[in-house]
Amino acid sequence: MEALKAKLGGIPKTPNDSNPDAVAIEERIEKLEDPLADTYRKYLAKEINVLRSRLEAVADRAEAGDPKARRLLGEATARYEAANQEGDLLAITRLKDGRLRGYHPKLNAIRWKQVSIVFQGAMNALNPVYTVGDQIVEAIQAHEDMDDYESRNRVVELYKLVGIPVDRIDNYPHEYSGGMKQRAMIAMALALNPKLVIMDEPTTALDVITASKIMDEVLAIQKALRMTLIIISHDVSTVAKVADRIAVMYAGQIVEEAPSQDLFHRTLHPYTEGLLGAFPSVKGEKHRLEAIPGSPPSLLTPPSGCRFHPRCKYAKDICTSTEPPYVVPEAGHRALCHFSQDFFSEGGLTRT
Repeated sequence: MEALKAKLGGIPKTPNDSNPDAVAIEERIEKLEDPLADTYRKYLAKEINVLRSRLEAVADRAEAGDPKARRLLGEATARYEAANQEGDLLAITRLKDGRLRGYHPKLNAIRWKQVSIVFQGAMNALNPVYTVGDQIVEAIQAHEDMDDYESRNRVVELYKLVGIPVDRIDNYPHEYSGGMKQRAMIAMALALNPKLVIMDEPTTALDVITASKIMDEVLAIQKALRMTLIIISHDVSTVAKVADRIAVMYAGQIVEEAPSQDLFHRTLHPYTEGLLGAFPSVKGEKHRLEAIPGSPPSLLTPPSGCRFHPRCKYAKDICTSTEPPYVVPEAGHRALCHFSQDFFSEGGLTRT
């Protein structure tokens, strides 16, 4: 922090500095310490309010014996409890270096055993000075009381599962191809049989054929192990191939969420329409791809009203002044737009 202050103009390091310029810069630095957490906290609070409203809406129907309402109530309750727990963890992240206060044991019991992740950019995710097998063994032994022999056998099983030759366990990352590195990261994520695996841009930097093969293998593993898979991706073709449900995000908000088929065939948000319109189709008539005009907004100073309105061809006065509510025109399909109900009545913005 002191080094940063010095770079910003040689500010004296005494806490009682009366220089007004120094004080102004000091205040700016303090505000920049944790901007993303503050932004996320605001989003999380809004999401919790949406879930609370949904709970209240279906609670009476569930008590009356409506089976559909009971199912929706169970789903909304689970999401509400999960969001609140996440808020509890976020609320204690107040140390200036970003660490959590006293939650390391609790989080360590969750990480990798309950929830694991395949990080974006497998090319750089592995430590270049250790063999790939040793890195997976380390991940296993960090969470389970397992000796080297048992851990090694677990790695052999994982390599067979993801399609890497077993004799490559003792190779270093630079000896792996891009596809093998991605498979190794998937093997590491599966090492402790987690219930949930998050894959961040799993096809980045891979050629089309390799990416397709890996996603086929991931789907087969997901079905065999009966785990939940969350894929974060800008690749529409990957999402269309593997996802049961899709949540489209823009400027830190979920702007549309629906079962995959519903989202592609009956789009209810203008950003989703633009996203799909920028992707070429192999079916039907050829058409010119359309880019979304403008640039994404800053998450620290988002536009008033709807965050997409500066780039939206459907925007009206209400969009610039009032935040849109989540509209749920059909079960399981919601969109963050003032006009989603109108789009739904017209059959959606995109028909394929």
